[in-house]
Amino acid sequence: MRYDRIRYGICAGVLAVIVAGSLSGCGKQEPERTSVPDRTDASEPVGQDVPELKFSVEKYREKMLPDRVELAGYESRYREEAAWLLKKDYGNVDFENCEFLDLPKTGEVEMMAGLERGITVQESWDTVAEWLERIGKQDAVDMKKDLRVVSPQFDTDDRKKMPYYYAGYYEHMDEMESGAGALVNSGQCHMQITGDGISSMSDGKITEYLGLETRSLRDALGDNLGAVVESGTLAELEKKSYKLPGGKLTVGEGSELVKEYFQSGTPFPCEPDISVDVPEASICRLGDAHVYDYTVRRVYRGIPFVYMDYGRNIDRGYLIQADVKHAYVVDDAGVTAFAGYNEAEKLVPLVTDRKIIGIRQVAEILGEKLAPHVTIHATSAELVYLPVVFGDNYEERMIFPCWQLTGESKTGGRHFAVYVDAFTGEIYYYTE
Repeated sequence: MRYDRIRYGICAGVLAVIVAGSLSGCGKQEPERTSVPDRTDASEPVGQDVPELKFSVEKYREKMLPDRVELAGYESRYREEAAWLLKKDYGNVDFENCEFLDLPKTGEVEMMAGLERGITVQESWDTVAEWLERIGKQDAVDMKKDLRVVSPQFDTDDRKKMPYYYAGYYEHMDEMESGAGALVNSGQCHMQITGDGISSMSDGKITEYLGLETRSLRDALGDNLGAVVESGTLAELEKKSYKLPGGKLTVGEGSELVKEYFQSGTPFPCEPDISVDVPEASICRLGDAHVYDYTVRRVYRGIPFVYMDYGRNIDRGYLIQADVKHAYVVDDAGVTAFAGYNEAEKLVPLVTDRKIIGIRQVAEILGEKLAPHVTIHATSAELVYLPVVFGDNYEERMIFPCWQLTGESKTGGRHFAVYVDAFTGEIYYYTE
């Protein structure tokens, strides 16, 4: 069970994907079931334990454009093309004020599948027990009574209050198919476990500091935070310091604690070649003090994953499922609460290649194929990884290397993010 399917209210950041009617977007075709082929242009094939996918990798390969450029050595040409685009208006995309971010220091990119890692019944039990001991609340939670399981495998009981509405974990351990769905949800602390590991957690410090009698789940979701005092990129805020319940800490120091926390595993280690990045932060009021709210995302071999916030629109054909995670810091002990994706999601390379579509070709594709009503002032351009779910197949996420253009619509001032697959030229985009 993925973090985007948690039943008790964590809202994954899912955006509407709008593609021009003239495009034959892959989300609009019935994908063929296929076995995973070997990687192209790579030294080793995909592992044999990868299940069959509904997404057709063969069809994807057939769509790869032939006139792509070598990623290695493209930097100088990229800068030349960017300088040219700054002076060019493609009608539906204006690059005049666009910041072209640096290319990653890598010679190849990959199209991948994101698959659930899986967690056993015993692994979930041990994860909760060890965590309770680490935060000093092993006596506050009766594992045999308070640990519940959120799973379609077991009926719920409408006569009981949360979390006892859900079946007891301990009494069903011998019947459970996996450890996904383990839930602690009390006023003392909170934890939810899904198929990749911990998807939300609160050690209860925020609730305790505010003297609230609500469940600590609200800490993990950020519902107990006060007004935003200041927000921005980490680079803008890292040297700033505010009073926290546990004393003073700079925003930058807190971000290092966040990265260390997630890279250490929750509970499983990050996937190989994955690092943790904190691109943005906010300082929020917390009673007479403050709390730092960090936005977290993955970086794979130097290329960042698309990230976003909770609560976006849902498209009926396919969904953009960017990294969504907020982590909260109130003292130098590190992360006190968080909710979002897990870095242990299994990444399976399906296509590896050294050539990508260049940024000028991206502009030409957008000028040619974007729907006429989609017009934006681009403010940034960057090479990213974009996870997409097709139909209702949430257990299988395809992750595409894409050029990301963000900006505002020319009419209405709405925020846009447009994605062009760096192999095929397929277009995805969303608007707020």
